[in-house]
Amino acid sequence: MKSLFLSFLALLLTVPVFSQTKAAAETLLKLQQLPVASRVLYMAAHPDDENTRLISYLQNVEHIETAYLSLTRGDGGQNLIGPELWEGLGLIRTQELLAARSVDHGQQFFSRAYDFGYSKHPDETFEFWKKDAVLSDVVKVIREFRPDVIITRFPTIPGITHGHHTASAILALEGAEAAANPKLFKQWGAAHQVKRVLWNTSSWFYRDHEEDFKKLETLKVDIGRYQPLLGTSVAELAALSRSQHKSQGFGTMAYPGEMPEYFQALDGQALPASIMESVDQSWGRFAGGEALMPLVNKILSSFSVVNPAASVKDLLQLRTALQKSPSSFWQQQKLQEVDGIITDCLGLFAQLELPAAEVYPAEQLKATLKLSTPFDVDVKVDKIKVSQIGEWQIDEKLSANELYQQKIDFTIPANFPLSQPYWLRNAHSAGMFKVTNAQLIGDAQNAPTFLAKLLVKVSGQEFSLNIPVVYQSSDPVKGLIRKPVLVTPMVEIQPNVQEVIFGNQQQKTLQVKLKSKQKVKGILKVESPKNWGVTTAEFPLTLNSQSQSITVKINSPEKAANGFLKFTFVSDQGAIFDQYVQRIEYDHIPTQMMVKDAKVSLKKMKLEVPDREIGYIMGAGDLIPEALREVGMSVKMIDVDKNKRVQLQGLDVVILGVRALNTLPQMKDWMPSLIEFVAQGGTVITQYNTSHRLKTDQIGPYPLKLGRNRVTNELAKVSFVDAKHPVLNNFNKIGQDDFSGWVQERGLYFPQEWDKAYQPILRMADDGESPLESALLVAQHGKGVFVYTSLSFFRELPAGVNGAYRLFSNIIGLQQGQFMADGK
Repeated sequence: MKSLFLSFLALLLTVPVFSQTKAAAETLLKLQQLPVASRVLYMAAHPDDENTRLISYLQNVEHIETAYLSLTRGDGGQNLIGPELWEGLGLIRTQELLAARSVDHGQQFFSRAYDFGYSKHPDETFEFWKKDAVLSDVVKVIREFRPDVIITRFPTIPGITHGHHTASAILALEGAEAAANPKLFKQWGAAHQVKRVLWNTSSWFYRDHEEDFKKLETLKVDIGRYQPLLGTSVAELAALSRSQHKSQGFGTMAYPGEMPEYFQALDGQALPASIMESVDQSWGRFAGGEALMPLVNKILSSFSVVNPAASVKDLLQLRTALQKSPSSFWQQQKLQEVDGIITDCLGLFAQLELPAAEVYPAEQLKATLKLSTPFDVDVKVDKIKVSQIGEWQIDEKLSANELYQQKIDFTIPANFPLSQPYWLRNAHSAGMFKVTNAQLIGDAQNAPTFLAKLLVKVSGQEFSLNIPVVYQSSDPVKGLIRKPVLVTPMVEIQPNVQEVIFGNQQQKTLQVKLKSKQKVKGILKVESPKNWGVTTAEFPLTLNSQSQSITVKINSPEKAANGFLKFTFVSDQGAIFDQYVQRIEYDHIPTQMMVKDAKVSLKKMKLEVPDREIGYIMGAGDLIPEALREVGMSVKMIDVDKNKRVQLQGLDVVILGVRALNTLPQMKDWMPSLIEFVAQGGTVITQYNTSHRLKTDQIGPYPLKLGRNRVTNELAKVSFVDAKHPVLNNFNKIGQDDFSGWVQERGLYFPQEWDKAYQPILRMADDGESPLESALLVAQHGKGVFVYTSLSFFRELPAGVNGAYRLFSNIIGLQQGQFMADGK
């Protein structure tokens, strides 16, 4: 049974509510960490690569400050919970990592490396990543976090796992060496020498030859401990942490008990007897620290969970002594820890509330400062400062258990920047984010939009406390909700699609939604690229908080080149607006926002589409239905919880969205009906699934076994097993040009075994590997056609890849009558 604290923690992580005060058990956990002066940096490549068990153990049992450096934000992965890919998925996975760290109490860092997709070798990885730039990021994190030990999740040996994984281990070793060299990367401050670099190995890496793992000389550490203050074992805490990776389907459970972890030395040193062997973890590592240990021990032994304020006097004495000690890295770190513990012991509640979660530049607001402490302690609030906004005198002594409130005028400067993730403020390359403010490199996310500092005196000692600036509301189901305040455009202009694709059409329409946070008059101007045209280029409008939609008719001359249609709203006062905000909303993470330009890509394609009635069963989430509608196909969504016969009636084709067989338990019941639909003359197209956690054993009308093979090079050569097959000829004649311009990969999780009834169509391989023929399998069954494809259409269609549209149209257009009597 979970403890009450752990259940409450899980609740906090699923509902956007956060408390400004701390539970006494959490304060005591911080006090237990106070005497320990050591750090560990865990390193790997992606969100979910980290070993949450080890982080939970080091941080909460050994009380060693532990951080995870994920080189990427997981932008190139798959999304199990929705349609977001690339940068949007990176935002989701960033927040899931931060949610995981809020559970296991670790810290989180990132480099500027962009997850460009699966890579089979570190050499390929370093072709996309700028190795020296990512190495510089690693050195920055090492010198600023100053770990005693670095632990990698993966080995440096290529071929065992993902190329990104191997690259992360290589960079850990090289980063440790470079961080210790004062001649290298001088911009990141003083050199720092880590004691050792360890590989956190396991039998998984030797799953095909387990005997070799048993012969290894390893350091074995049993981390299966129980943490009374959290009311949970390391295993259970780690499972809750890992379960935050919802976009990857990593919800898991665990039980208490023995839990070994294994380590090998990666830096050429002898295998240590313990992770922290010969590391001084005491206050003796900084001047004046050892003399303060009796007071630290006194505070720890006398702490009362029912009266934490009783420790404030001794904590203030410790604070004064630390301030008088010579300044050093660990002296400053322990001083910050003491300040945080004092605030916790005071039970101090402090926040600045704004009347909206989204505000805009030049807006004038009334903010409310709210302060409280439950204890009869000497706390006097002098003033509050908000960076770029102003400061206000308070001069108020807090009374026990009374809520102090004060209204203040809050005007946002006209030039205040919009709330854009710092790594997305500039266009990025295929392998690297561009970050112009070097000091932000390594940070997990933006600093709060408004940096508010409260200046207080506790028994005469001055403190500067960072306090949140929030919007607060209540929800009938979720109750109290607090959200960080973000700055967004006053006027948003959002097209209903990101690209308009012209096949044989000469004119298409586009819907544009406009909304303003205040009433404003002006003109929406539509700028078309050369040789393109719109029937109306200017729309006089009066905007307010209610959305307005306008229709733009676009004309496509025969020789028009691809380009962008741009939208700009000019107010009567001359203010210019040309952006909108994409909001990503899930219950398990805070709302994420990306500011985007109000423009639409215009593309011309040589494309014939079949006249078919299509039903779509959404799996993990993708944008293929929208893409098909964009080129004129009729697509209706199928609800797997409703009547099968009624929904299949009148359809020619049923398409299963990506990972539908992994995510929808109902597919076990649906597959027999879909196979019967094929037998009666319909076409069923099943897109990629993973071999792990299939909800049904029946994938098609004939035996089919999925594997893990993939072709990661999006430029890999493609040849035809049967160039005359209808799928390559029926509407669009498919040639080599149709496989140019693909993004990220060719395909993934190819079938490894299939019945002879399935006809392979395409042959492809990554360099140096044997050809794969199962990217596209077509089979007749009864009067209809069944198709299984592992090609990454879910990436290619939203990216506007011409050849992918042409091939997918041909697949949709397949019907049994196109095949000859011999089965071809």
